[in-house]
Amino acid sequence: MKVIRPLTIATLMLGILGGRKVRDTKQLVLATGGNTAQVGKAARHLIEMGYLKRARPGCFQLTAAGERAAATGEKVTKPRSICQPNPDSVISRAWRALRVRRAFTVADLICDVQRGSDGSKSQIQHFCTALERGGYLQGHFVRGASGGRFAGKAFRLCKDTGPKPPRYFKSDNTLYDFNTGEVVKCAT
Repeated sequence: MKVIRPLTIATLMLGILGGRKVRDTKQLVLATGGNTAQVGKAARHLIEMGYLKRARPGCFQLTAAGERAAATGEKVTKPRSICQPNPDSVISRAWRALRVRRAFTVADLICDVQRGSDGSKSQIQHFCTALERGGYLQGHFVRGASGGRFAGKAFRLCKDTGPKPPRYFKSDNTLYDFNTGEVVKCAT
């Protein structure tokens, strides 16, 4: 007997339900070749993604986002695990410090959060860059005391969404905001 994975079934369901069709669980089991449990798990996954809704008990229909995914032939993949930030991490301490300061430099944050040689300088620099590209910070260059060369970059917090720091994902250049549940695409 061939084993069909729920993610494969979810991808098949996108195609089957395209065109605003409503199908019940029994029809989806027959069309996908899976079993009731697999179709149920795939349906829950598509609902969590915002692609599927229950038309009535035991019957499913694609949402507008699901229709777009079906039209483009999107392959459903496993969602990435997004862990809550450690409240004592360098990033969490930096987020708290920049929320208090509102205007700062990376050096200011390093002084606020560094504990010995914990490698916080590069983490804070990368975090500030991601926040700037995601629209949370506005950066500008500041001149040195003599008024000549630029001394460095200063930032101003312009999007304070709450106490938990956004998490940056390099793989798809996005920030996940734990306070709002929003995924923010960063500028390149």
